[in-house]
Amino acid sequence: MKILFITNSLYDGGSNKVCSDLEHRFTQENNTLTIVLDSENNNKYNIDWEIRNICVWTRPFPFRAWISLFLQIFKSISIIRQYKPDVIISFSSHSNLINLITRYFYKTKRILTHHEDTFNFIQQHPFVQWLSIRFFNAIVFALRRESESFVCVSNIIAESLRQHYKIQWNIDVIHNGIDIEKIDTLKQEPIDINYRYIINVGTLCDLKNQELLIKAYSCIHTTISEHLLFIGDGPSLNKLQLLAKELNIENKVHFLWFQINPYKYLSKSSLFVFTSKTESFCLALIEAMYIWIPCIAVKNSWIIETVGESQWALLLDNPSPDSLWNTILEMVNNQTERNFYSEKWKERALYFSLEEQYRKFLLLINSV
Repeated sequence: MKILFITNSLYDGGSNKVCSDLEHRFTQENNTLTIVLDSENNNKYNIDWEIRNICVWTRPFPFRAWISLFLQIFKSISIIRQYKPDVIISFSSHSNLINLITRYFYKTKRILTHHEDTFNFIQQHPFVQWLSIRFFNAIVFALRRESESFVCVSNIIAESLRQHYKIQWNIDVIHNGIDIEKIDTLKQEPIDINYRYIINVGTLCDLKNQELLIKAYSCIHTTISEHLLFIGDGPSLNKLQLLAKELNIENKVHFLWFQINPYKYLSKSSLFVFTSKTESFCLALIEAMYIWIPCIAVKNSWIIETVGESQWALLLDNPSPDSLWNTILEMVNNQTERNFYSEKWKERALYFSLEEQYRKFLLLINSV
């Protein structure tokens, strides 16, 4: 079976990492794979299969963006016709659009995946929200006619699509999976750090709310020996660095940018703190739980679906810097509580395995 994946990038985490891991798993079963990258990116993963980069402009202006889209569509059609895939799987809205449009030029099975709650993301912009609903419904109408399958990474996103976009068909929920074998291997690698640390892994942006963690840490940095470590890249990097400097903790707050192997840092950390305001699927938290790292997370519906109401991780409801630093102190200093959660973390994390994700995708492909 020949499978073609379409994804925006192979640079950072989120859907890009999910795409990379899933493609690697398909490759192990001797399925030939081709990846189409439909926006500018740098490949940061160890990819050992063919990649076709069809980026036109790195930062297109609005007019150029339309030209870029049309050029990408034509390039995609050429690649698809040459490759003749049995199924095409796309990740993110941009690649989903290309997947849908190119179906008129090559008939094959197609699966579209959705990794974010679009309605929740744009709810601060009423006109954009209205436009998005109309545009999305038009795509879904075409989707219904052709009977492609639509995959969401959580029940929350699937319900949002049904409620706000009136989608009642072709929705499958397949949770993202963690590559257990890869984690077990990579977490053993040494690191060049000689201090204890609290860690946060993820894109540095307002939605991930790392500012809350830095403010909370500034209240206790003289009380605990742990430093604060961020792994990830994003638009808020400079702002977070400036905040650490303003709070006079820049010597104990470290930014390691994007890391191909975050697991070697996770496995040696004292505590994982996840401060995201909202999340489609908290893969980094699941990975930390599997490694048996004590975890603190901000409670929201996405987190609850992933880790449960309270039994799988320590969840905080809309925390302030004060409540967060108190919880961090309690978790760092209370070995009994750390042991209580550690007995449950790995058990829950194993539910979200890459093997289970792969098995469900195979079943879906065979049923489309």
